Amino acid sequence: MNVALMLRWVWRILQGDGGLWLQLIKAKYLRGRLLLACSLTNGSQFWKSIQSIKHEIRFGLRISVGDGSGTQFWLDPWLEGELLRFRFPRLFAICANPAVLVSAAALEDGWHVTFRRPLGPVEVLDWELLLAVIPLPTSAVSDNISWSLSPSGEFSVSSAYLALCRMPVLPWLSPLWKAPLPLKIKIFVWQLLRDRLPSGTEVLKRHGPGNGICPLCYLPETGSHILFSCVAAQALWCFVRESLGPEWEASDLADFLRVRATQVGLKCRLFWLVFAAMMWTLWTTRNKMVIEKVFPRRASDSFFKFLAFLQHWHPLVRTRDRGRLQHYLDALRAAAQRVSSPLLAA
Repeated sequence: MNVALMLRWVWRILQGDGGLWLQLIKAKYLRGRLLLACSLTNGSQFWKSIQSIKHEIRFGLRISVGDGSGTQFWLDPWLEGELLRFRFPRLFAICANPAVLVSAAALEDGWHVTFRRPLGPVEVLDWELLLAVIPLPTSAVSDNISWSLSPSGEFSVSSAYLALCRMPVLPWLSPLWKAPLPLKIKIFVWQLLRDRLPSGTEVLKRHGPGNGICPLCYLPETGSHILFSCVAAQALWCFVRESLGPEWEASDLADFLRVRATQVGLKCRLFWLVFAAMMWTLWTTRNKMVIEKVFPRRASDSFFKFLAFLQHWHPLVRTRDRGRLQHYLDALRAAAQRVSSPLLAA
């Protein structure tokens, strides 16, 4: 109910429905940016609450594109309520600017989206399919948002509450306990999913030691920052994505698990193994830096540490799954050696 009530404020900010308080929000926090694209987490308790739940609005949000200046090309539900990042994950994994606006990508002669490298044959087919399903915006009016969960198209707390209640509560917890992992690691991941890790900001709230700031990025050290936003986390996620495929693109825990953790069979079992090894690598690396003041000498250190955890847990995997896991290990090991070999030679 609290989330549903807070989403009312998110809706009002998106609609521009407010007086002096909205002017203050725009001047102090947004500064010309879109609410859903703004990553600023410092500020009042109200602003922090808005930031923590704002992405939940997307499950009922629908955007009708006008000039495209208020819509993110990859991240907003403007194509029949679907996010392009989920419909075309291979393209999203290599896009240069995940937060690009529709207006910036739509030029007079067609769509222009930049990628970090040339497209491969499969990605070319995805791009051609993307061009076929998304029309260029032709209107000069502003983008319009509506609420798909009510007949009027207007947000209502009751519809948001009912939708949130119908959503399964952490449906991935059950397969977690069956995953081939040490019990200690299962409990750690369970704490992560329940947002109970003692991150810097949480320790600071309880008047513990430290200043609550990431020693690498000098930003508030939240759980999400440690495992997704920090430069150390981004390096490891990039390494795994390039080795195992675009389905390992992740910037938000809830969205990522909603797609990947609900798989069944072999994919689910090995997903938890790889995911837990990544999270444990990032968490132990963070503890070394924050508690012991020991910093990695190279980015590749975390890659090999991650591989060591996977290799150590290898005997826990079912015999019939070990061939697939070995394939993962070979791909990851080859990528790690490519990254580290220039440094070793130097």
